Amino acid sequence: MKPVSIRCARALALAALVVSVAASHLDAQVRRGRATTSEAAPWAPVSIGLRFGYDQEVRTQLLGATLRIPVVRSGIVELNPSVDNLFVRGQDDRQYNLDVTYAAAGPRGGLILFGGVAWRESIFGLLVTERTRFFGYNAGAGGRTRAGPLEIEALIKWTFLNDTELQPNFVSIGVNLPLWGAGPPGR
Repeated sequence: MKPVSIRCARALALAALVVSVAASHLDAQVRRGRATTSEAAPWAPVSIGLRFGYDQEVRTQLLGATLRIPVVRSGIVELNPSVDNLFVRGQDDRQYNLDVTYAAAGPRGGLILFGGVAWRESIFGLLVTERTRFFGYNAGAGGRTRAGPLEIEALIKWTFLNDTELQPNFVSIGVNLPLWGAGPPGR
């Protein structure tokens, strides 16, 4: 197997692991002895955010925007489209991401794992003057905590791009604003 194929297989395996772990936490049925409630718990909030970070491969700063959309009522699985702008050698590189996130404690914080796909627009090399778009896969981990009405998160992300030697990874810290309350504290 080619090294890129191995990296893609690892990223897909990580994404499958995240989805399977998230699915095991879903309460699909009421078990005997459990009290049922006639009122369903509210959905976890959609949140928007900004992140600042450092790309270690190209040694530059980044500024990103993210949207977190819960897929499961409790918020342990989220769809996370985002964009990162990297300030490289007088030009702006952009990376568009679509990740699935597993948040162990939902909107309350804790460990988060994610995986997904990425598109990177960049100019690589000294003689290249044309912007090129590369497709790849993301994998990463981090943590999130509540700070009043805001969520603070720290992430480490690896991107495995096809058709290039560049394999960016970055660390970031971000602030997310939930658009409504996060539901009861017990959920």
